[in-house]
Amino acid sequence: MLDTTPAGPARPATWLEIVRAALDNGARIQIHPIRVANGIRMAVSLASRPLCSTDGRITLFEDLAAAARFLSIAGVRRWSLGEALQGVAGLVGGAEQWRLKRGRLCT
Repeated sequence: MLDTTPAGPARPATWLEIVRAALDNGARIQIHPIRVANGIRMAVSLASRPLCSTDGRITLFEDLAAAARFLSIAGVRRWSLGEALQGVAGLVGGAEQWRLKRGRLCT
């Protein structure tokens, strides 16, 4: 389960760490559903640390296809579906959100 409590991981996962993890067959990369005010979004985690942008905002994807596309671009070929994330309401407000538009990721 992804730990998003203040006592949880000291820092979130970065995009660069996801790219580096693509080279590590033992890396635990997961895609998790998150309930937000207007539906469900997807989040990526690395070793139970949520993926965040450089300014600390959680990175959310409109759907599974967008999250999988991001991981593919990063070179990640092995990932799994994780359980739904709970208790991330405080992170979601200023989230960086990505979606697919004609097969390309965009904000």
